[in-house]
Amino acid sequence: MLLCSMCHKMIAFSGQLVFALGGVADNFAMMQIGRFIFGIGGESLAVAQNTYAVSWFKGKELNMVFGFQVLESNCNIGILKVLIAFC
Repeated sequence: MLLCSMCHKMIAFSGQLVFALGGVADNFAMMQIGRFIFGIGGESLAVAQNTYAVSWFKGKELNMVFGFQVLESNCNIGILKVLIAFC
């Protein structure tokens, strides 16, 4: 399972790289392709993260871990919205 997680990380990284290169080249189509690749890797990585959590935690601990995952996601979205407002 660790090998699969590493592959998903590399796919997400590759997508970010393609997105960044599209921004440098001022190529919107390349940026969209990069976001698509990142989405494939990122969502697969989220599934792997949940699989790790289920195998490591049980009962109330598992509920807390899933709660922390949702909290982290929402905090990141909030921080991003604040940063975008200043840009």
